[in-house]
Amino acid sequence: MKRLKAVCVIVFAASAMSFVVLLLAFLAVLAVSGLAAADKVWTGIYPVIAWLMALLVCIRFMTR
Repeated sequence: MKRLKAVCVIVFAASAMSFVVLLLAFLAVLAVSGLAAADKVWTGIYPVIAWLMALLVCIRFMTR
């Protein structure tokens, strides 16, 4: 049960971290290129990449 709880915490933290990264990327692209380009941040491969990178960071620092 403790292991399942730890896995849930890591997945939740990775999801929250990837959302923040995507939000910051959206705001940066919005300021530079406009809404049409910024809308593409939320679709395609970008959310998957952001979530996987956040998962790696969370696994690295939360399993200690």
